[in-house]
Amino acid sequence: MRAFLRACAWVVCTLLTLPFLGPCRGETAGPDTAAFADSVIFMPLHVYIDPGGQPLAAYQVELSDSSASSIIVGIEGGEHPAFRSPPYHDPKALRGNRIALAAFSTARDLPRTRSRVATVHLMAKAAITPVFEPVLSVAATRDGTRIKASVRCEFGDAQ
Repeated sequence: MRAFLRACAWVVCTLLTLPFLGPCRGETAGPDTAAFADSVIFMPLHVYIDPGGQPLAAYQVELSDSSASSIIVGIEGGEHPAFRSPPYHDPKALRGNRIALAAFSTARDLPRTRSRVATVHLMAKAAITPVFEPVLSVAATRDGTRIKASVRCEFGDAQ
């Protein structure tokens, strides 16, 4: 019985320490921050979608930094209750300067006017302002009908 309890304790301790051991084989440790070692700032990039009076239930936006002067360090949800949760994205994309964000809401109350749907948090070189070019792949209503919408990104205050 004692041997069994020791084995269980060993397994539990091993499983609890795995997240602290670093990346698995074939993965990188994260973004290369050596290029950002001089002086960096952290800034939010707000993503706004204007559905033109239609109820916005779903969207997909692709963002890329053509200046390659930033690293995406986090994703936050939007201001409207329908999009308060962070949008779906590939966590591995946080290691670069390009990401696709997507969300779908079944809420009764959907935004019909310009609304912040997400905030992308960036670590950027202090001397260079990132240049993000948003591309709205799709915007749709609750029943899946595509709508004409526009997307715009605006920087918040840097820290």
